[in-house]
Amino acid sequence: MQSLYSRTSTDILSKLSILIKGLRQYYIKLHEDEKNQKLIDLLGKLEFNQAVIFVKSVSRCNALCQLLIKENFPAIEIHQEMTQEQRYVHFQISIK
Repeated sequence: MQSLYSRTSTDILSKLSILIKGLRQYYIKLHEDEKNQKLIDLLGKLEFNQAVIFVKSVSRCNALCQLLIKENFPAIEIHQEMTQEQRYVHFQISIK
């Protein structure tokens, strides 16, 4: 299926690295019960304009969005159970 969209995955990465200057990616291996607190700590210490956080499930997405809002971080959720229109509306809210 990849061949329908690009010749190789490195083509995509090369194009993205040109388009997204200053993109930083972080990874820390943690136990499940440590993740929320570490994320809040990191977001409180890092300087950023926008962040994208990928999670495994819709329920985790919803719970994380609620936690971020509770901790005074602006957050929206976009996940597979939303229609394309709902995703678009949420995305538009996030870029204002």
